[in-house]
Amino acid sequence: MLLAVPLDIIHEIFGYLDSIDLLNLARTNKQLRDFLMSRKKTKAMWRVARQNLNIEGLPDCPIYMSEPAYANITFGHYCHKCLRLGLHEVVWEFSARYCAECLKSHEVAWPEMYTDIYFTRVLGDRSQFKWTHYLVCYSPDGTRKLYPCSAREKLVREITERTEDEDAMDAYLVDTRDLVETIQSQAREYHDWYKSTLSKRLQNIVAKLREEGWGADLNKMSEEDFAPLRSYPNVTILKPLTNDEWHDIRGHIIAGLEQYREARIRRERPAILRARLSDLRRVVCELQLGTRGYRTPETEYGPQFADIALMPEFRALVEASIDVEIKRSTFRGVCSQLPALFARFNTNRPAILAGMFSQRIGRPTSPTGCTKILDLAIAWFHCDGCKRYLRSPGVFAHQCQRPHYRDTEREEFDDPYVYDVAVASTFHAWSTTKLRPVLEEDLGGAAIAHCIMRTRPG
Repeated sequence: MLLAVPLDIIHEIFGYLDSIDLLNLARTNKQLRDFLMSRKKTKAMWRVARQNLNIEGLPDCPIYMSEPAYANITFGHYCHKCLRLGLHEVVWEFSARYCAECLKSHEVAWPEMYTDIYFTRVLGDRSQFKWTHYLVCYSPDGTRKLYPCSAREKLVREITERTEDEDAMDAYLVDTRDLVETIQSQAREYHDWYKSTLSKRLQNIVAKLREEGWGADLNKMSEEDFAPLRSYPNVTILKPLTNDEWHDIRGHIIAGLEQYREARIRRERPAILRARLSDLRRVVCELQLGTRGYRTPETEYGPQFADIALMPEFRALVEASIDVEIKRSTFRGVCSQLPALFARFNTNRPAILAGMFSQRIGRPTSPTGCTKILDLAIAWFHCDGCKRYLRSPGVFAHQCQRPHYRDTEREEFDDPYVYDVAVASTFHAWSTTKLRPVLEEDLGGAAIAHCIMRTRPG
């Protein structure tokens, strides 16, 4: 129906569209495609559509490409080999865009050595001519050279057809060499412009994201030349970023950044927690050793580093967001609370043991004064680890209540932080896992064991 309209009216209507609109229209049906691919009827239309994009410095169509082909390579979203959407490399020398997988495959391009072997095998004695003058070359890293498979096969076909006509061969080779030199020269210019334009859009997006507090993630991305961000839809397109467009695409980009942040935290958090625990341990050791430079019986019976690291006041700092800077001075600030924290810890442990023993002998535990039960002659505990009998306060310094971290597995703990603390401390925090109140039939053995310990020399 549209194509029945006079051509000048179609030009007037399409004059309000840009190159991306025309590309999308060309994919709607065969008639529109045939019409829009017609050089005679629509060349001016494509030129106007390109200007409607208002892209600063957008070059004119290369002399070796059609307007639709130029629009497709510049503004398209599909790999020209596998047709997949995503992040592509625009290879101006090949007049195409490819995804990383296709560009690495030998279906698109061959390196120089393989191409040379191909010409030797196919052309035989005729392969002595300098074929590199007649094939465009793409160098992704400035050193490695790739040559297009399609152009390679076409060159062989054209040479074979002109074998018997030397004049035709010379004319073809001269024209081909001139075209290759033109393509190589213009391709460098287009590549520089294309890269610069995409970089401006990327930096505008980065600036807006920094304003919204994504600085830490963007700093990490910058180490990869923002590869994760460039892989998101609508980031690497040749279009000036406007406020209205940012409002439309912001949600998709933020969703991608949230996934990136979650993955980054999972990857970086263990190392950061280990570093923070190491800093905390150094601070605690400095305070516990003091000017003496050695530990005392009070420190042996009191809370150890693992106990301190599990205290909510310190754990909150260790497990703070990885984007928050936690220094040793941060831990020293909280250490002013250590006397009160130690008093709380030293009060809780006897209460726990008293509760265990009260439950064993069938006495109700009371909120206050329940620790006096530990002074009874029958208040013994058995360590299932070393089979020893223990009383208070010796039970608080018993090593079996602080097992070596290598004697346990991370999977044994519902809270992985408990295991991380043990690794940093070498030993676990104090616990009653291996302790049990002594059974009545064991009381005699406990008394004997106590007597032996009392009479043992030293």
